[in-house]
Amino acid sequence: TQYARAVDSRWTRPILGDTLADDIVAKIDYDFPGLGVPASAIRQTALRAKLLDDRIRDFVARHPDAVVVDLGAGLAPPMPRVAPPPTVDWYDVDLPNVIALRNRVGPPDTHAHSVPASLADNSWTDHIPAGRPTFLFADGLLAFVSESVIVNLFRHIPEHFESGEIAI
Repeated sequence: TQYARAVDSRWTRPILGDTLADDIVAKIDYDFPGLGVPASAIRQTALRAKLLDDRIRDFVARHPDAVVVDLGAGLAPPMPRVAPPPTVDWYDVDLPNVIALRNRVGPPDTHAHSVPASLADNSWTDHIPAGRPTFLFADGLLAFVSESVIVNLFRHIPEHFESGEIAI
């Protein structure tokens, strides 16, 4: 996903234009071209991220005191693309090893909070405020988790958060 965004940023007419994705990919010693990601997957990944960014911007415009939660955040920090006001609290949730890599290769951001946790364990919400309008999103995550985790996730979210929207 991160590599697809990086390739999109190199195109003459990018869909997303996330040059930070390319900077992050350059810091990882991996044969990304060897993945053979087709152009259609690159376009689909960039378009999905752009649509999610637009939905987040719209929500934050309507709720400037919002909480934004990136479920399965991975390495791609959408917060710089969205540029929410400082009144918004942003949480990036992913497995501890992913958060550690993200912290190593990504730029530091004092306005975002990392939550190193598995979404299979309901404790991931323990440090995320519940009483404010919340926008939760998952950019491609659901393809990588089991049905039981997805079912539990969608049961737990309304138990913890009082109001908001979900985009997947």
